[in-house]
Parts: sequence; structure tokens; C-alpha cells
Amino acid sequence: MAIVYSIGMCPPFPEVKGVEFRHVPGFPSYAAGDDGTIWSCKVRGRATAVGPWRKLRGSIDRAGYPRIVLWLNGQQQHRHVHRLILQAFAGEAPPGQECRHLDGNPRNNNLTNLCWGTHIQNSHDRIRHGTDNAGERSSTARLTAEQVVEIRSQKGKQTQCTLAEQFGVCMSAISSIQNRRTWKCLHTPHVTGR
Repeated sequence: MAIVYSIGMCPPFPEVKGVEFRHVPGFPSYAAGDDGTIWSCKVRGRATAVGPWRKLRGSIDRAGYPRIVLWLNGQQQHRHVHRLILQAFAGEAPPGQECRHLDGNPRNNNLTNLCWGTHIQNSHDRIRHGTDNAGERSSTARLTAEQVVEIRSQKGKQTQCTLAEQFGVCMSAISSIQNRRTWKCLHTPHVTGR
């Protein structure tokens, strides 16, 4: 049997100076504050009871984003706080859009720091904030930026085979670096070959 909550069952929003509250769409016993907080009026351990609003504490996922557990019809629902805040105040994400953190801090879920945008806009934000995983920040990087500059400077001076042995990578990695198919984030002067 589904447990039905309605917004009408909830008490008035808590009075917190300078914070505006809205119900979380699809979760009537939860509220989002424009300060980035999520609140619940559900009473723990009592399926249909509501009580005073209480601020929820969540957890941080591997990428550093706060998550919260919401309950709906007896089922746990894990949700990112930033999405809940935007859904409550700006509506559902338009098709093809995702949440952007304008300051690059995944823990800052204040409404003024969030907006919907395209994946490309979000990628540009990460580059601007220095939070992208390009270059040495990539988990698969085997070279440093300094080594890449050296490899590029040797184009036409040393063979790719020699450079591959010297830097402990394969020849295709050297070719990709010298022809700027990889390490595009590192801007170095173009060196012409032989």
C-alpha cells in the first residue's frame, strides 16, 4: 500500500532569517532552502506522521557532491542536493541540461550559485575553475606537463621511438602529443617536423 503525503499535511515552513523555502517536487514532506539546505517534516519511524521541520544532513559522494536520502512510499531515494534545490526553485531541468555550480565548489548549493546549463557550459565552467581532469589531473596521466612540453619541442629532432623509450610510453602516445590529439589543454608553441 502506497503512503500518500500531501503538501497540506506539512506544517508551515520553518522560520529561518533570510532563507526562502519551497517544497521539493515529487517529495511533499521535504523542503529546499535557497541557502542549499534540505528539510523534512516526516517523523522518524512513523510512516505517515508529520512533525516540525528538521534540517537533514546528507553525505558526500566520491565526486564531492552532497547527497541526501529521501523517502517516498516506503522506498529510499538518493538525490543530489544541488538538483533538489534547482528543481524546487527553477523547475525541472530543460531537456539536455544539467546543474552547474557557478563557483566550481560542489558543496556550495546556495541557489545563487546554481543554474541549469548544457554539458558544454558545465565543461567550460570546470576548465575556468581548474576543476576539470585534463592534463596531470587526469587519473590516467603518465606524464607531467613539463615532459609534454619537452616531447613537443623534440618533434623532428628525435625519433618518436627514442622519445617513447626515454619517457616510458608507447610511440602512439608520443605521436598524439606531438600532433596535439592529446594534452590539448597544454598550450605550447607549434614545432614543425623535419
